Amino acid sequence: MFKADDIADHLYFILQGQVEILALDNETPLAYQNKGSYFGEIGVLLTGVRTASVRIIITSILFCIEKNEL
Repeated sequence: MFKADDIADHLYFILQGQVEILALDNETPLAYQNKGSYFGEIGVLLTGVRTASVRIIITSILFCIEKNEL
């Protein structure tokens, strides 16, 4: 999906499925997010870059909002 240090220009909401938030080594799981959760807010609202990597675990449907739409 995206990797730490990528430019953060979208905030994501999970409509269906599951994603895994990964540590900076891109292997160690930090958290799992499911339907109704969101991710990407730290980079979009605070830092301008991704602070973690995200990988889809279960086929997912995501809704995204561009940074300039907030």
